Amino acid sequence: MIVDKVDQFIGGFSSYSGLDEGQCRLLTCVFLSFPFSAIFKRIPDKYYKIKNYYIIFISAFYIAVVLKLYTGVQVLFFNALFTYILTKYLNSKLMPWINLVFLMLFLCINHLHAQFFVDFDPTVVDITGAQMVLVMKLSSFAWSYRDGQLYHKDVARFNSELNTFQKSRAILKHPSFLSFMGYVFFYATIVTGPSFDYADYERFILTDMFVDVPESKKPGRRRKRMIPKSGRVALLKVLMGLGWAGLLIYSQTKITQSYVISNDFLTDNSFIFRIFYLWAFGFTLRLKYYSVWTISEAGCIVAGIGYNGYDAKKDKFYWNRVQNIDIYAFETGQNVHTCLEAWNMN
Repeated sequence: MIVDKVDQFIGGFSSYSGLDEGQCRLLTCVFLSFPFSAIFKRIPDKYYKIKNYYIIFISAFYIAVVLKLYTGVQVLFFNALFTYILTKYLNSKLMPWINLVFLMLFLCINHLHAQFFVDFDPTVVDITGAQMVLVMKLSSFAWSYRDGQLYHKDVARFNSELNTFQKSRAILKHPSFLSFMGYVFFYATIVTGPSFDYADYERFILTDMFVDVPESKKPGRRRKRMIPKSGRVALLKVLMGLGWAGLLIYSQTKITQSYVISNDFLTDNSFIFRIFYLWAFGFTLRLKYYSVWTISEAGCIVAGIGYNGYDAKKDKFYWNRVQNIDIYAFETGQNVHTCLEAWNMN
């Protein structure tokens, strides 16, 4: 069976890399996004429903087969269904707040359950990771739809109270359930993020995002595709992510949590050494995010949703629409505000 084959691969991956099986399952989903995205880009642009079905199917495969979170699909679906029904039928200015409170409470319950009622198992992936990404997407969806309702009720207030960014993200028409689920279960970001707005997803799935791509830059010999080529850009991101992953694997053998919490750490080292060791330890903990987010961003670039415009003067495509972190800006940030701007950027 395919489940057994996946388990065998994960076991070998874990033994070879030194990472636990849970991390290997996450990385497997991330890397599988590249061949799946290559197939996605070749689905004819006009087949929007097929694209959405494809996205949902791949995400279900990730969660149920690779991650083995059989109840995880139910958790994510329940969150998504609640937001879809609430936003569609509750016409109130409190709607986004009700949605946010419910999502956060449900997430909190799952976090508390994982923390206090389940024994840690390195072979198991916690569904709360994917749920946190979903909370960001669903909460932003509710606010964007509320902004769209304001447009229909009072155009003057819409233009005066909302900034340019909010206007560009406003959802003027409630989407179909299929399109909404495609947005929620977008396979390249379902597990690790990054989050993005529904307005971007709609423009992506309808290919409106690529209207500025010159005809000469469109790929395909007989049938031109709207999504331009992005292999080189994605490859550079993957290599960068692999570099962070290699540094993570190496550093885990040199800088360990067990040493930080030991008595020897306090008694055998000076205060200055302990400060720098803790800084290095914190850096090693961030490396897994740098690796996974960078490679996930590459997956989004291959799929096309990372596209952020074409500069005719420079003859250059930009692929930073779903960039989730500016590593240099975060590591060199001089205050909390700068670091927050560079972390979870979407």
